[in-house]
Amino acid sequence: MSEEERNSTGRYFATKGVVCRKLTALGMPFVVFITALATAGVIFGGLRFYNWLTADHTVIGNDSIREEVRNTEILQPSEYNFTQILYLSDSGNPFNWNNPITSKLYIATIDGSIPILCDLSQVEPEVTRDLDDKPTEVKLSVPYCYVGDVSLDEATVKKYVEQNGALNINPVTADDVTNLRKQAQEEQVAKLRASGYLETADAHVEELLASRVKSLCGANVKVSFTRTGESESTYGMEAQTAGAQ
Repeated sequence: MSEEERNSTGRYFATKGVVCRKLTALGMPFVVFITALATAGVIFGGLRFYNWLTADHTVIGNDSIREEVRNTEILQPSEYNFTQILYLSDSGNPFNWNNPITSKLYIATIDGSIPILCDLSQVEPEVTRDLDDKPTEVKLSVPYCYVGDVSLDEATVKKYVEQNGALNINPVTADDVTNLRKQAQEEQVAKLRASGYLETADAHVEELLASRVKSLCGANVKVSFTRTGESESTYGMEAQTAGAQ
């Protein structure tokens, strides 16, 4: 081995010896410090990863709220049930004199129902958010409830009286019965609109929609309503008209 190689080897072992002596001098405190630093890094990184996994990454926007409240586009919050009297009396003579020869009389009852509906496809939300972009208030524009189609249950018809005059001279016709049922439908729709049930249904719709919004945005979000269109209700109008007179 040459002189230069021996000198190089000597310097290597000398340097190694210095490093070993310095590490030995540091001793156990250095090992503890390195171990604690590594442990803290693992714990901090694990917590950050756990928080990321468990965080709610859902973005609650107008569209998501709109879809939530429109889940059922035509909502039936209530139903109006009734029993209607079908009554027809016709004297069958120009003197309007009821008698057993020319007069006809028909008395019956029939049950029916009318759905009270709300078109949720017309609902529009307006969302107010905090600095963290979380909803704090949701204003819903909601149409008024309206009266659906009248349904008469033919199986419930109870006939009490049917008189057709002597020798069936003035019979109760199919057109008579049809007109009586049409009249019953019109009368019951008018009664429903004047009953206050539409206002009750409006309030029920607000409760249902508020519950849906809170389930999506959180229980502390404020929910308010504005109504669109015109209400079919005539509740209280008769009293107002009488007072004006």
